[in-house]
Amino acid sequence: MQCAGDSRADGVHMLLTHYRDDERPCFRQEAVPSYRVIWISSGMSRQYGTATFDAKLETLLDFEDVWRKAIRPTLNSPLLLPETAFSAQHSVTDMWHRSRNVHRGKDDVQHVERVAQRFRRIHFKSEYGWRDNEGLTFSRGPAHGGRNIPAWRRKKLTFNLPEGFHFDVRHDKGRPFFVNDERRGRHKFVEYTNIDPHGYLRGGS
Repeated sequence: MQCAGDSRADGVHMLLTHYRDDERPCFRQEAVPSYRVIWISSGMSRQYGTATFDAKLETLLDFEDVWRKAIRPTLNSPLLLPETAFSAQHSVTDMWHRSRNVHRGKDDVQHVERVAQRFRRIHFKSEYGWRDNEGLTFSRGPAHGGRNIPAWRRKKLTFNLPEGFHFDVRHDKGRPFFVNDERRGRHKFVEYTNIDPHGYLRGGS
């Protein structure tokens, strides 16, 4: 994780193996929001150094190239919206999960692409930015702050976020509103709040 956080490369993919399956959940919770994690089976890892291993690795890397071209976020991607805070329509609530977890032989890249496209059609409002089912608007705010946050919060799904990147959140009717933070804790605001792509709140009133 230290190497991944220090990397200035735009897009960190981790190919990992382990000895115990119960090690996965904790590491996934820490790494997956920011990086791309692919688990290699213990059986495959034992073939390391063989032509069979090299062929399997090449197949995995080919798929990662497809993932980067088709799914990886860009600056205007809905995947940069904070999943915990944005109340999406039911048909597209799994956009973040499927984008993180699609792998070769599991799910389909084209299907995941279509979910993201449908999300955009439903929730992108040009005059506001993004608007969720609760009437909250998420518009990209002017860059400020963010210099002292951990390295992993400066990335999302391997995309390097611009310094100070966040969303300004308001109710489209000017009403008081509630927003969930990164742990789904509920917070009330009267006028606005700022929130980063991982769901961390940055002030407000």
